[in-house]
Amino acid sequence: MDEAANIKLSEVLPLRTDEFPDKLDLRIPFGNLVGDIFEITGIRRYEDEFQIEYYSHPNLLKKVPQRISVYFTAFLKAVEFHENLYSDYNHVDDEGHQYIIISYKTSNTFDTIENLIGEGNSAILDLKKEVDVTVNGFQWKNEYDTDEKPFTLDVVLPLLRRMKFNFVKYTHGTNEYGKDIVFSEFSKFGQLKYHAMQVKPGNVGGGAKGKIKTLIEQAESAFSIPYTGQESRDEMYISSFTFVISGKFSEEAKREVLYRVPEKLKGTIHFIDKEKVLELIERYWVI
Repeated sequence: MDEAANIKLSEVLPLRTDEFPDKLDLRIPFGNLVGDIFEITGIRRYEDEFQIEYYSHPNLLKKVPQRISVYFTAFLKAVEFHENLYSDYNHVDDEGHQYIIISYKTSNTFDTIENLIGEGNSAILDLKKEVDVTVNGFQWKNEYDTDEKPFTLDVVLPLLRRMKFNFVKYTHGTNEYGKDIVFSEFSKFGQLKYHAMQVKPGNVGGGAKGKIKTLIEQAESAFSIPYTGQESRDEMYISSFTFVISGKFSEEAKREVLYRVPEKLKGTIHFIDKEKVLELIERYWVI
């Protein structure tokens, strides 16, 4: 039988995750607010998997102009697009107030409970941003035109999840080999197909020879060097590569990239600009 205990969150944050007892169901008193909406109410461990429970109550949603049920329904729908987030249907407490519980589950290795909680909180905050777009509509920010990171995190990553791609992962860094984002999908034959994206801010024109050369080199690296993802420990090679920018591609730039890439890559490289991004947001994200 699972053990249950009540304790303040601050008392367990310094613990190493390997010190947290297996099958312990830790109940956390209210007072640990995440994103002005959710409270951390529980931490569980079962073998190598940890679960953090987040409770939402309408008393925490007084600033939301929409009906509570609309907002909660959007949360429950959004959870379906995240591999590590789970939820069930709306609940009603003894006073007749509606609430939902969302759980973050992970088998990843963390040094401390504090780091584990930090990862769960980040997932909940990202979820809240997505729900705000669903309910209130999408607003393009000026920083997306010049800064790759917010464009990637706020727009491209959640959009890919909304399009029901699997294992969407942000891989930007020194060893990305042209892949800012990797993701996958099942073909109609039931086989996983792997894809990658390179994200850039601003416009790409035909006169930007240095930028176009860099794009081509990144595409070649992305195809030639495999990656290891969440779905498998095996090395995986991508079958398509997409350039996503927050501005506009000139037709000349696209022709030059497609003309100069190796023959074997023709037909596997795609381009998405701001106009297409906004079209996809309206189709897959906003209600």
